[in-house]
Amino acid sequence: MKDERKSGAALAYIIIGANSLVGLCFTPFLLRCLGQAEYGLYQLIGSFVGYLAILDFGIASTITRYVAKYHEEGDTRGEENFLGMCFMIYTIMGLLIVMLGTLVFWQLDVIFGPSLTPSELSKAKIMFLILIVSIVATLFDRGFTGAISGYERFVIPRIVNIGRIVFKVLILVLLLLNEFGAIAIVVTDAVLNLIVLFVNSFYALNKVKIHIRLHQWDKKLAREIFSFSFFIFLSAVTAQLWFRLPQLILGIMTDTASVAVFAVAIQFNEMYMGLSCAISGVFLPRATQMVARGASGEELTDMMIGPSRYQLMLLGAILSGFLLFGRQFITLWAGVTYAQAYIIASIIMVPITIPLFQNLAISILQAKNKHSFRALLYLGIAVAGAAASIPLVRMYGTIGVAFGSASTFILGSIIIMNIYYHYVIGINIPRFFKEACHGILPSILLSGALGVVLSYIWADSWIKLITQCVLFIIGYSFILWSFGMNSREKRFFSSCTIIALNTFMSKNKIGELK
Repeated sequence: MKDERKSGAALAYIIIGANSLVGLCFTPFLLRCLGQAEYGLYQLIGSFVGYLAILDFGIASTITRYVAKYHEEGDTRGEENFLGMCFMIYTIMGLLIVMLGTLVFWQLDVIFGPSLTPSELSKAKIMFLILIVSIVATLFDRGFTGAISGYERFVIPRIVNIGRIVFKVLILVLLLLNEFGAIAIVVTDAVLNLIVLFVNSFYALNKVKIHIRLHQWDKKLAREIFSFSFFIFLSAVTAQLWFRLPQLILGIMTDTASVAVFAVAIQFNEMYMGLSCAISGVFLPRATQMVARGASGEELTDMMIGPSRYQLMLLGAILSGFLLFGRQFITLWAGVTYAQAYIIASIIMVPITIPLFQNLAISILQAKNKHSFRALLYLGIAVAGAAASIPLVRMYGTIGVAFGSASTFILGSIIIMNIYYHYVIGINIPRFFKEACHGILPSILLSGALGVVLSYIWADSWIKLITQCVLFIIGYSFILWSFGMNSREKRFFSSCTIIALNTFMSKNKIGELK
């Protein structure tokens, strides 16, 4: 299972990279092919229907936690009954989404009639119905992938996800070049989601041998499911509020140009935050098993330190690179008018790095069923950040929102949460920071100092910027290898490099034989 966790984390990084690449490179092509009006229609209906997707209420993570717990305890009947209850809940949710979707469908003329042309409204209705089907398929797929993750099987679902991303881009390129529109994109998404659901359900039922059987409706367990999942759901909603409330404040107090600049900054922060989920996402089953066995706080601290060091290595490279070259990148990518997005993104990225590299603690909270405190605290952070932003916007404009969000985040997520981790959960926070940052933090600072020299050469073209970034990564890797990594980490990266080279060489040999 250790190899599954490593491979699962690596594949998760590939998924994050692929999605980021699609967002940065494919979106301009999509915009050119669809045109501003149809692209806007696609985004409008997609975001509108997307709110129905939150009806998952975090049950997928709940499934992972409880399946891992039942599997560790050897309670097959309990696991079967739990999954039976969850999929009954999913069925009810699916019907609820269809019912709500139907009600909204009949009101689309009223909702969008004043702003859309008759032709656009007709397309919107077709897209809306297809997206409802797509969301229901995604809902059930989350259930199966949650159960698969409970068995610590991460590779196949992630490979399927990568395949989905690749095939989606290839199919859409062909369709868009042949002048198909937004409806074709929605149909492609729906078909791929149904295929992914079929593959993951087949793998879960026939390969992992998951059994879904409702023996009885356990009221106590149902209350536990909804209680556990509600706070995961609240965390997801709060994460959206943390970014969306400031945009709303800017929209009310400033203008659309300021909102657009802030949106660009948030796009980089969302990608940055996504990187931290790759490793933490595969450790919930292990954390649950350790808690079920009665692991001590020191044992849980040991579990956190190793993966967190890898997280810090990656986040340190991304953060340093962005601080050094982010302004040039945004100027080349979005234009000079968006240059302020660099300052906003930097103000937020620096403080969120600390909770991001200790994200494994979230899995421990969920394993101990203690995640309600974090969910409520983060809700308070989001509201307090929005409140603090109002006077700061008047004084400093768009940057004031970033300061408001960052200051409340430092107080809540860094100071209060680490006190909670240490005194309530039992994680040895001083030891965690000492051992997790040992060697790596000095390497990041040294690399940053050397990178400043490179940053003085202003990159006015993509070639210059890419050259700067490559040179920085080479220097960062050398310094990290020399001063930051321990012997175990060096062995891990050496083995990864050897595997990659062997794979590359074998492919070349096959090509020569052909």
